[in-house]
Amino acid sequence: MTLLRNKLVAKIIAALIAFTIWAYVVISQDPVRTQLYDDIPINLSNVERLASYGLVLFNVDRESVSVSVSGAHSFHVQQGDDISVWADVLVNSEGQPVNSAGQHFIPFRATHAHPRLTIEGTRPVGMWITVENLVTVEKPIREVFVGDEIPNTEPGNVFIQPAIVEITGAQPLIEAIWYVEVEIQSDQIERTMTSFISHINVLDEERNPIPDLTLSTNLAHVEAMLYDVRAIPISVEITGTPRAIHEVIEIVYPRTIRVRGMRADLTDVNAIIATPIDISELVRTTNLPILFTLPEGLALASGQGTPNLRIEIETMANTGFEFDASEIEIRGLDEGLSAQFEDMTFSLIVGGDYEVIEYIERDDFRLSVNLEGLEVGTHSVEIVVTHDKELRLVERVPMYIYITIEEE
Repeated sequence: MTLLRNKLVAKIIAALIAFTIWAYVVISQDPVRTQLYDDIPINLSNVERLASYGLVLFNVDRESVSVSVSGAHSFHVQQGDDISVWADVLVNSEGQPVNSAGQHFIPFRATHAHPRLTIEGTRPVGMWITVENLVTVEKPIREVFVGDEIPNTEPGNVFIQPAIVEITGAQPLIEAIWYVEVEIQSDQIERTMTSFISHINVLDEERNPIPDLTLSTNLAHVEAMLYDVRAIPISVEITGTPRAIHEVIEIVYPRTIRVRGMRADLTDVNAIIATPIDISELVRTTNLPILFTLPEGLALASGQGTPNLRIEIETMANTGFEFDASEIEIRGLDEGLSAQFEDMTFSLIVGGDYEVIEYIERDDFRLSVNLEGLEVGTHSVEIVVTHDKELRLVERVPMYIYITIEEE
């Protein structure tokens, strides 16, 4: 037991002696050592001067760096806050100026505020930066109404000042701009002109704000007022008839249109009379704009475009044949007279059900003219077509032919 106690005492004494020697060396000799400090923030210099080259800093690949510092042990205690790291965005690692868009590797420069400590280096020694062209564009400002709307009303007569804003930034950010707008709270607009000061928002395609842009102004003066909205009947006169071969199956158009205006102006309007629409030249299904003039003070409501009239046309099955004048039979010519047709070609167009037209032939038709009662001279007479087919259309082109009657 005494032996064990002696050994334990000996170990304690040895440890105390070793600590004493270490403390003596550290305190009296203050040996030099190297220490690594992490997460030292990077300061960028000359960022503003890029603009003189028409450039702008777009991206850096890191924000902090590790710094290796050497010096006496006693000066290392809590000295990490005195380290500064700088990177000049105008000079690359080869000492060349950064004066064009693209990626550039720039070195770090580190300093320490304490004169007894020395910077040994940084990890890494530099970083990549991306520099883009500095671009300025002008964009119109549009209004966006948000919030709860009052039924049967809508805002209008919007005035925005300035109407156009100048935007400066990196080219990729400028190219990402889809919307430049101010928001207006719908429930704050009154039936008299209402003024607002609104922040200008610059958004991408997905309506996310685009950062790091400089605007010629961040605020816009906006004026708007509230109008009543009413559905008013519209009257459309349809004139003309397409060729018989083109059958009108259906005519479709909206019976009302949504119009906005002051309540007093809307009250006196019972109907809107559109310009007549001629459909005689149509040969296929067609959409035609309905044109009209609104009374003064009224305008189409938001979302109400120019209404269309849709003419559904179906072209019946048809076919055509050619005939010479010599194939026309003469009937009713008085005795002692002769008749001579002009030299011409006659077209016959027939239409009907497909089952009929599919099997119809030229020989199914007889052409004739009735000259009964006509005297010597030149006459225009109608060409008569006879057949025994169930047709819905028999069209002659031309319908008349000139014939000269003479005495034999």
